[in-house]
Amino acid sequence: LIQQACEILVDTRGYLHVWIALTDDSGVVTSTAEAGPVKGVAPLTEMFAAGELPLCCQRAMEICDVVVNDDPRATCGDCPLVSRHTGETSGVTVRLEHGGKLFGVLRLTVPTSHARDPEEISLVKELAGDLGLGLHGIHAERAHRETQEQLAVTLRSIGDAVISADRDGLVAFMNPAAEVATGWTLQEAAGMPLEDVFDIRNEQSGDRVENPVKRVFREGKIVGLANHTKLVRRDGTELPIADSGAPIRDEDGEMIGAVLVFQDITERRAAENALLQSEERFRTFFDHAPIGKCMTAPDGKLQQVNPAFLEMLGYSHEEMTQLPFASIT
Repeated sequence: LIQQACEILVDTRGYLHVWIALTDDSGVVTSTAEAGPVKGVAPLTEMFAAGELPLCCQRAMEICDVVVNDDPRATCGDCPLVSRHTGETSGVTVRLEHGGKLFGVLRLTVPTSHARDPEEISLVKELAGDLGLGLHGIHAERAHRETQEQLAVTLRSIGDAVISADRDGLVAFMNPAAEVATGWTLQEAAGMPLEDVFDIRNEQSGDRVENPVKRVFREGKIVGLANHTKLVRRDGTELPIADSGAPIRDEDGEMIGAVLVFQDITERRAAENALLQSEERFRTFFDHAPIGKCMTAPDGKLQQVNPAFLEMLGYSHEEMTQLPFASIT
């Protein structure tokens, strides 16, 4: 951008030399470009890197106006560019900024008649404004791209499966965990209706369950799946899952899509079933034990008693659970 800008200004405006330096937030030059019959801005770049700014650049970076120097030889003796000026040339310098952010400096060597022309100075301001806007757009796009890349890396790295859909309910993104869980790759699924990729059903009845994205679009808030939901994978195999859906909104708060985050809970379900079976075995053993058994709470009250225990003492279950253990021993 800045190299093209330099060349265009020399070719179309008749400027003798155009030089642009971009700076970072601390004022250190990060890149330069120039065009015109005389080359060699390295000495000036070195001045920037050392923090020794030429007077015209110092003034331009401090004020929101064009700095015009009709006689650079007399006032800018410390500037490496002063040799470019003749008695009929002037220096014009203006900072490049947009939205309060400073991006650098535009330095022109122009015929003195140009420097004294109000319309030409107004044009320089306009050019600087356009360059500042362009640089702002580049920085914003770069920051957005970096953010998107960081987000994509994060989503690809997490263990939970993630699928995002656009406002039409079409698949826009899947991370590797979602690809494994559904059996679809992102390349295959992109642009497909989410229901065709994320086929969820009730574990008991096998009936299709409403896709969370539809609820997200309808209610505009985070929603979760009902219990006992399974995902039917591309190959027909099934996974018990737990998930949630959330809206994706733009800077204006408008809903532009939705994201699903879900987990394969096969291991958790197996652990839950094992615990239920263990509890059932314990209950069967407890209730059918030929000897009396009881369980007490920390306060000493009886919580559970088996039939053999009741038969031994002659109490009903309701009576027994109202008594402290100490009263029957």
